[in-house]
Amino acid sequence: MAQITFRNDANLPDGDVEILTQLANDFLEKLGKKIEIIRSEVRIKEAKNQGGMPTMFEVLLEVFLTHGGTFVAEAENKELKPALQEAINEVDHQFQAKHDRERRH
Repeated sequence: MAQITFRNDANLPDGDVEILTQLANDFLEKLGKKIEIIRSEVRIKEAKNQGGMPTMFEVLLEVFLTHGGTFVAEAENKELKPALQEAINEVDHQFQAKHDRERRH
């Protein structure tokens, strides 16, 4: 399986990182059966209000393909897991669109 780099710019606790890593691993394992992946990166940032309280999580998911190309998705959500799931869904949508274009040619 391709290497996943996880950048925890939000300083999340290890338990949260583990849950997100497993979610990303599960998706990338499925995607890796359909297309060759070199590596991927998940980056988590946290937007805060003036009082320093978290207001929004920002997730960036990048999947680098063996034969060139990259799938990139960004998502924002007040909750962390749904933000990552939105990014995963967007990458999956990009893969489906690429796959559909290639089948037509």
